[in-house]
Amino acid sequence: MEESIKEKEKECVHIKLVNKGGRPIDFLGYIFNGSSVKIRKTIKNNYIRKRKRYKNNKDKEKIIHLDASFKGWCKWGNGKNLYFKYTNKKMGFIKNGIKPKDKIDAYGKRIFDAKYISISNIVNENIIILDFENNIKTKDNNDKNKCVMLFYDSRGNLCKTITSSSEIISVLEQAKAKGNMFPQDDCIIESYSCGKYNSYRFKE
Repeated sequence: MEESIKEKEKECVHIKLVNKGGRPIDFLGYIFNGSSVKIRKTIKNNYIRKRKRYKNNKDKEKIIHLDASFKGWCKWGNGKNLYFKYTNKKMGFIKNGIKPKDKIDAYGKRIFDAKYISISNIVNENIIILDFENNIKTKDNNDKNKCVMLFYDSRGNLCKTITSSSEIISVLEQAKAKGNMFPQDDCIIESYSCGKYNSYRFKE
């Protein structure tokens, strides 16, 4: 009885030394240990052995098929570095320097991923303007030129607002023409009466 208990204790110690995340499980070509998923060694060794056979130019197509198969194993088995080691190819577009462009709408205008706030709610508030996009289309589909502005509010929240104020749009366009003027801090928008409606401009 005591011997069986000691054997179990030794087994537990061995498991802890081998893997802190739990006892490894060998299943469907992968070794699961609770913290990572590794490729079975026999699969890796078979790939290396087969790839060494193909050295001639005639074997290029076979190499492509073999690498594609091994890439599938590496993709789901935390084997990106392993794939690069034997093929000298990086997995994924981003690792190859190819990154997605900014989100754009059907008209080719950038979409700012931020919380929308009405411009009337940030009047007399100190904001930091990060960027803007002019000549955007909105649901009302009128002929007014509209601009979406990306900014940090006074509490540091990332927000956006839409305005048709020609004065605000003019200032933003001039800042863009000068170059490297964003982000621009200590910006305050004020409201003033313009006929029957209120309009907005930057406070001097």
